[in-house]
Amino acid sequence: TTAAAGRLCRLGFEELALERIDWRAVVGNEASRRVAEKAGFVIEGVKRQILHGPGERLDSWTGSLLG
Repeated sequence: TTAAAGRLCRLGFEELALERIDWRAVVGNEASRRVAEKAGFVIEGVKRQILHGPGERLDSWTGSLLG
């Protein structure tokens, strides 16, 4: 999964000329966070109640990868 995320991000930077890619996951989703960190994303903090779950709003971790 980490290798695929890395390839996809490289494609975005090289082929689409992106300058920044953002990542979000529900707070507590450790597997997603591990993949993001291994792919080079810098975890920047928590956004409160930004994600929508079934009948509730959820906090998310957020991070970015700069090209």
